[in-house]
Amino acid sequence: MSCNKPDPISKAEIARLKGDLADLEKRHEDETKLKSGELEGLKEENRALRSGLRQIDELRSRSEAAEKEARELRLQVEDLRKKSFQRERQKGVGETIATRKLRAITDHSVSIQHQDGTATLGLEGCPKDWVRRFSMIPVPEPVPATVRASIAQGAALPSTTVNPTQTASAPAASFPQNLSQSELDEIGRRQMSAVVLIKGDLSVGTGFFVNHDGLTYLYTAAHVLNGNTKLEIKSTSGRVFTKFGSFEAADGMDLVRLGVNEDVPATVSICAPGSVAMGK
Repeated sequence: MSCNKPDPISKAEIARLKGDLADLEKRHEDETKLKSGELEGLKEENRALRSGLRQIDELRSRSEAAEKEARELRLQVEDLRKKSFQRERQKGVGETIATRKLRAITDHSVSIQHQDGTATLGLEGCPKDWVRRFSMIPVPEPVPATVRASIAQGAALPSTTVNPTQTASAPAASFPQNLSQSELDEIGRRQMSAVVLIKGDLSVGTGFFVNHDGLTYLYTAAHVLNGNTKLEIKSTSGRVFTKFGSFEAADGMDLVRLGVNEDVPATVSICAPGSVAMGK
């Protein structure tokens, strides 16, 4: 019995196989280097991203600290301003100006004594230099008695003049898409600065500040105010607001607004129905 021996591999074939093997090894080495380089690139991008996020957090913290400092400075300036015109009013009491002796000075009026007796001059009756010197201001529009009674007794609020759709006549707004998380966080932070907590002796709710035609209003639901005899209106940062003027209720809606007679940290915009569109 005999068997066939395999043909011997020629030297040329061996050389070719060695060349193919070398090519495969080199290709594998190149691919390994490429993947290693890509991995290092991804690691570098990740490090840069983390560094950027840390910088954003740091800038956000600085911004919040600066805003807090600015609020404190505004309060200090307001306090100094009040003390300044109070001192000026105190100096003015007792002065005689053109045969008229100043007896008392308030935000809204000046009591004088003249040769025929005494009188009280309102803002419109005072000379302009008195108004400037004593920092006089108009009398706030009073809340109607029917509104005060409805708040105290829990009755339905009367319909007055405000129509929420008339407070916004701006063209269609475009809200940008594809915002980053940090941009969304910043938008949310700014909007939250305009939100307040309204706490009464019977109920708790929220409201928000709106600037319309240069005037600031506090918008809230009518049921938040109904029935309360005492109200505390506080911002998310803890600041309490106390200076309010006009009171209006929307016709046929659970919506009211109060005129605000002091600075607020932020306001939001109200758009007419159908005027808001997503960004292109």
